[in-house]
Amino acid sequence: MRCSIMNGEEWNTHLYSKSFSSTRVAGTVDSFTNTITGPNLMAAFGEFRPIYILDEFDKLSEKEQTKFLYPIEEHSHRCGFILNANHSDKVHDAIKDRCQIVCFNAGYEDKPDLVEQLIYFGAGILSREDITFEADSLARVAEDYWYRPRHFVKTLQTYS
Repeated sequence: MRCSIMNGEEWNTHLYSKSFSSTRVAGTVDSFTNTITGPNLMAAFGEFRPIYILDEFDKLSEKEQTKFLYPIEEHSHRCGFILNANHSDKVHDAIKDRCQIVCFNAGYEDKPDLVEQLIYFGAGILSREDITFEADSLARVAEDYWYRPRHFVKTLQTYS
């Protein structure tokens, strides 16, 4: 994959994703940071620059988050990091100081399109899982959670 970064620099890259949504992350962060800081990192990827997507970073404890300071500071020339957080106030300030913050917010004017997309994808998921549903009920759930897609999916899981 060819990736163009905001400053115009281009990389050949591989994307890797790690979710921290689980409550059992003990040891996971250490193992992951050891992989990132390993001496053979660039040799393993050749001309490719790895980019690590760290999902739900805000669910890590402050202690676990600070373990990423060294890799971010010392290895940003060798690899990239994308940190995803639902609550930026729960991300350690020292980490935020080293990041460019990008917020994705849906405005009320986006509601009709988002509701339509949620209904479409929700119906597809429920149909594939052979779960019967009423279109009106699905539409109500989409209307209620149009700005919180994770809650939409969680509600479908709960009531299916």
